[in-house]
Amino acid sequence: MIASSLATLSCVLTIGALGIWFRLIQQVKIPKNRFMFVITLVTSFVMGVSSFALGSEHILFSIAATAGIFGSSLFLLTVAIGTQKGGTGKFIVGQPTPNIIAPDENNTVFDLSTFKGQPILLKFFRGHW
Repeated sequence: MIASSLATLSCVLTIGALGIWFRLIQQVKIPKNRFMFVITLVTSFVMGVSSFALGSEHILFSIAATAGIFGSSLFLLTVAIGTQKGGTGKFIVGQPTPNIIAPDENNTVFDLSTFKGQPILLKFFRGHW
């Protein structure tokens, strides 16, 4: 009985925390302090592992524990490896941007100052290479 409760709670906590997280991503309101998400998902992970250690009575509870363990560990891994160092300049919506001079995809020099006084949309894509 305890193992099945732990498995269920692990799955519910993981789904709830990740649901809130993805809603915040959609609203572009990701909190800078992720402490509560981390604590919630560490708790979920421990509950899922404890459920396996105690032995689940039914396969559905094993699946719930696995979902809790997998979802929480995936989030915790991305938090651990996803920290980025901030640069010296900051981009603030509606404020003048620092000048950017860099090669574009055709290796042609791009100079942001050529667009001075014009409204522009800058898109940055995070690359992992």
